[in-house]
Amino acid sequence: MKKEIKMLIDLQSFEDIISNLTDSLEKIPLQIKKLEEELSENKKEVENIKNGIAQTTKAYNEFDAKIKDNTERVKKNDNDLMSVKTNKEYNAILKAIENLKLANSDMEDKMIAYLDEMEAENKKLKASKEKLAEAIKKVESKKTILEKDLKQKKEKLHKTVEKKEMKTNALSHSILAIYNNIKKIKGNKVITSAVDGVCNGCNLNLPIQEYIKIQKSELIGFCPNCQRIIYYEASENTE
Repeated sequence: MKKEIKMLIDLQSFEDIISNLTDSLEKIPLQIKKLEEELSENKKEVENIKNGIAQTTKAYNEFDAKIKDNTERVKKNDNDLMSVKTNKEYNAILKAIENLKLANSDMEDKMIAYLDEMEAENKKLKASKEKLAEAIKKVESKKTILEKDLKQKKEKLHKTVEKKEMKTNALSHSILAIYNNIKKIKGNKVITSAVDGVCNGCNLNLPIQEYIKIQKSELIGFCPNCQRIIYYEASENTE
């Protein structure tokens, strides 16, 4: 019976490894996705700054074109002053020239503000690009590590599944049925040790006769409290 107990212990160990590997294999792609999402945020920041600069540049250029147009209109109006015949026409043209010059002055002030804004945004863009480059470097490094870990875990999982199947096939149908029935109720912890008369599955004392029986390993024992399969393990204090 000691052989069957050892096989059950190994089987449980393989299932624990498979469970842990499966959990890791589910988490690694999520970790990679999170890294990519963080990188996406950095890219959006750069794009947002670029869009802001583009809008400011567009507004600056529109004012520049408008000022040039107004300047030409001022020149035309200056020429028209030479040919006016009435004071009313003369004053109207002067008023138009004044309004065009005021409009240009207002737009020039705004253009200066736009230049200051673009200078600040370009500095911000440079810093954001440097931050993005650093983020890309870190993400690629972490992704490489995670992808390597993913590959290794997949290989280990495959080998562990094979070992589990070999161990499963080597067990008798009756013992395997008992193991699987307990697993349905207790989860992966089906078989556990008993040390100094205590079941390590539920931490409760075992009946003396049951403890003596598993010490001799005459039969597969069961904890009367948690119903797990139990086996004898010598205490560290046992000489």
